[in-house]
Amino acid sequence: MVAAAGAKNEPVGAQLNVSIMDGTIKVSHAGDATSLPKTIVLRCWAKAAQNSIVEFRDSVEQLLPDSICASTFPLEKISDNLLSSDAPHKQAANAISLGTWTAAVREALFKTGEKRHGIFNSLGVSSLAARKWFNKEQTSVLPSLAEVLAFSCGIGLQEFKYGQICFSPEGHSNRNVWMLKNGLIVINDPVKSLGWKSTRTRLFALPREVTKHLALYLYVIRPIAIELLGHLGQDVPYYSSNIWAHVQRPRPCEGANPWIWSGSRVSGLIQSATNKWLGVVLTPTLIQHIESQLFSKYLPTLSVADEQSPVDQQAQHVSHTSLAHYGWVSHFPPIKHLRLHQPIRHLALNEIWHALLHLGPVNDSWKSIVAESPLAATLNCLQAALGVARYLVPGQYKIRSAENARSILQSLPFVYGSQVLVLSD
Repeated sequence: MVAAAGAKNEPVGAQLNVSIMDGTIKVSHAGDATSLPKTIVLRCWAKAAQNSIVEFRDSVEQLLPDSICASTFPLEKISDNLLSSDAPHKQAANAISLGTWTAAVREALFKTGEKRHGIFNSLGVSSLAARKWFNKEQTSVLPSLAEVLAFSCGIGLQEFKYGQICFSPEGHSNRNVWMLKNGLIVINDPVKSLGWKSTRTRLFALPREVTKHLALYLYVIRPIAIELLGHLGQDVPYYSSNIWAHVQRPRPCEGANPWIWSGSRVSGLIQSATNKWLGVVLTPTLIQHIESQLFSKYLPTLSVADEQSPVDQQAQHVSHTSLAHYGWVSHFPPIKHLRLHQPIRHLALNEIWHALLHLGPVNDSWKSIVAESPLAATLNCLQAALGVARYLVPGQYKIRSAENARSILQSLPFVYGSQVLVLSD
């Protein structure tokens, strides 16, 4: 009841005051004199983001058959033609590498007597086992992925838009999920045009720690899941195109479109997660406003007023040119209304947020921008702490095997740091 009441009176715009000092974010409601300021420890936010990533990766691996390991997924051989409206698993360039691996997963999962899930037996498909498999996906994979998006994307997305994100378009829908050449999976705003102002950021990047398992889930597991629904005699709308889609029709009160996740369901998940990890109840929309305030206040150079792209200036265009014409030169998808200078700025904001949450490296291209920002104080302390921790791990745990040491140092948060530990056999 407290969470519901708070969500109805979320501060927006000028009503929201956000500041950060010594790794603690303070949020207050300027329009409500009776409300007390809320504090959020950035270290707790980082822990929540890391935990959501680990849960997502584990839940995806739980959907695989017992004879298939996620580590063998050939991510490095998969490419995304950003000019194509088709998802990578439908592109001809990935037919051999991705198609072969998908076929192996399908064969193992549908094999009679497969131990982990037992979906098929001597009589055919087991409806009960198949339902348990889909239940894991709906109650573990999708909720943890929603938390990853809410916690780790430094731009944020309103809760009612989660269900609209399309990874494999059908009919007149547009693709919203893209694999960039730098190893990041990015999502663009799925609902409306991206606006004419640069401050209205609408391109989010997920941490690299998510790339392999998200690609595995979207481009291997989901197509196999659609085949499994066919074996069950079901034709479920939106499940083959939208990420957050139901496999069973829920109650009508859950949203205008009962086949995709409603904003209230997504918001409930995030409110529960933020209450657990941060001690403060936040909706995705409020998270977006907090992050926007932090960036505009402490990184103003990345949130300056509207700018024309060099192409528009040289050609003396009356209106702004979108990436639909020039974006492919910079390896960005040709998203309608997204101008040439915006994606670089958006990715910089996301990567800075990843670094603050210990999810990504310090990028030299934007390191100087945040050097004098209060946001950098925590970042600098993080790098020093990681450098010490990476040297202490082998001695503290008396690790004799180099491979065992690597397994620890390759896990979060040791995978990133300013110093590299040289291991020898």
